Amino acid sequence: MKKILVLFENEITTENLIEGAIYLKEKMGFTVSGLYINDIRRDGVMTQGIEGAIYDTTRTIMREEFLELRKQEIKNIKTKLKNIDFEMEIKLETGIFDEIIREEMKTNDILYIGKGNLVSDLLLEVLKENYKSVLIQGEAPLDFTNIFVANDNGVKINRSCYQFMNCFPLHKDIKLIEGKNIAEKRSLLEYLTSHSYNCKSEILEKKEEVVDFLSDKSLNGILIMGNLSRGYFLERITGKIGMKLLKQTHLSIYIG
Repeated sequence: MKKILVLFENEITTENLIEGAIYLKEKMGFTVSGLYINDIRRDGVMTQGIEGAIYDTTRTIMREEFLELRKQEIKNIKTKLKNIDFEMEIKLETGIFDEIIREEMKTNDILYIGKGNLVSDLLLEVLKENYKSVLIQGEAPLDFTNIFVANDNGVKINRSCYQFMNCFPLHKDIKLIEGKNIAEKRSLLEYLTSHSYNCKSEILEKKEEVVDFLSDKSLNGILIMGNLSRGYFLERITGKIGMKLLKQTHLSIYIG
């Protein structure tokens, strides 16, 4: 049975993630568990003192306040789960964020996280550090009715489709959204159809139109996209298509 780890903190509303966890468990048969991370790096402040000496002004009381806040948030979530009679283990881990993510994902298949109002540093850190699949909760409830692929015919989107096929093998209808120049290269279409997937293509005049198409509020479903490059800051500045999709689409996103 495949396992999903729900990472709380980056969501717009906790209810979205809880509803998604219920959907994944009851409709799709996943085992789900929750995680809060108390990142010790958030508490430290380094200041320069006399003769250039560096002092660590980390306050124990500040660290304790963060910890108590996390504990209260977990308590609130457990109360919500109890009210709807849904069981999900939620644990609190204290340490360095990326180290905890790497360790926790050794025993899980998918990391499930909210997108938040904006593309946050926390979400980008997840995309950078997590070595398995990521499911990002969009504005609308989690829904696998339609599966869209933002196809640039690259290695990363091919890998995401491969991982999606392994994680969600029963979803066989896929719609490729691609620019006319990409549609001429049929590698991904050939790969998916060879594995008995029913594929349709929405061919747009320019690849930039993919963002507009997938930002349509009337769409519902899941968007598969390839991971961003490691130059996250540069992509923010230059406005690459992957970053624009991450920011603008209301769909939930799967990245393998």
